[in-house]
Amino acid sequence: MPLLSVLLPVKDGERTIEGAVRSTLRAMPRDSELLVVDDGSTDGTAAVLQRFTDHRLRVLQHATPLGVAGALNAALDATDSRLVARMDADDLCLPWRFAVQLAALRCADLVFGSMVLIDARGRPTGFSSPRAVHPRSAGLHLLVENPFAHPTMVGARSAITAAGGYRSTAVEDYDLWLRAVAGGARLRKLRTPVLAYRRHAGQATQSWSAATPDPLLDESYGAALPAHLRPLTSALRAAAVFRSPSAPGRAQLLEHLRQASSALPASQRRALLARARGASGRIHP
Repeated sequence: MPLLSVLLPVKDGERTIEGAVRSTLRAMPRDSELLVVDDGSTDGTAAVLQRFTDHRLRVLQHATPLGVAGALNAALDATDSRLVARMDADDLCLPWRFAVQLAALRCADLVFGSMVLIDARGRPTGFSSPRAVHPRSAGLHLLVENPFAHPTMVGARSAITAAGGYRSTAVEDYDLWLRAVAGGARLRKLRTPVLAYRRHAGQATQSWSAATPDPLLDESYGAALPAHLRPLTSALRAAAVFRSPSAPGRAQLLEHLRQASSALPASQRRALLARARGASGRIHP
């Protein structure tokens, strides 16, 4: 049983999967494995994966696509490591990633990192929210945004399974983080970049709207709210993302954040409240 399993779902990723796998294997510690779930690819993804000879790489192939949540749950079922990490088929893992994040797990259950942004051709275009999030403020941040990029996750398998694993919703990562925090898991984000994140058309950040009805996401978002705000769950979820001044419940949410963040260090409190008052419009970083 390896200490760490890196889970990488892919569907029709022949153009980028080689770089994703190669960079991940280069960064992984010895006591680890990379499990690629080929989720019904119809292009040359399988042929690219067959060229690798590193014994730490395993490939699960599904002729019928399971979707991201289904593929990740299948990967969890097929591994038994104490720690798990995520990787995407179109991103690049930075060499120091796992050394930095594994060390940070001493005081957290799930650790995330910042990201260098690259375009479809792999050219750097900037950074994505290079700011730290402490476990004490993680649950509050999740009420107004998702500061935790899914492919940067490294954490304890027990924290994911205790939260119930992945569910089939449009934002399966945000849904899981909300449930994890509600269950007492400690989530932490580092300022250190750990991933080169490729931005292109068709990603969930561009195709999903927070106003879309989603009973599962309302359930997880409501679980992260204090009891007196739960009757306003649907309105607050939309207000949190769109920052609409007229959205029902927005004033109550801001007041809750002001009161709940009073014990945070001043810099963390200012950052949280600034994000709550700002206009992001995105659920992903």
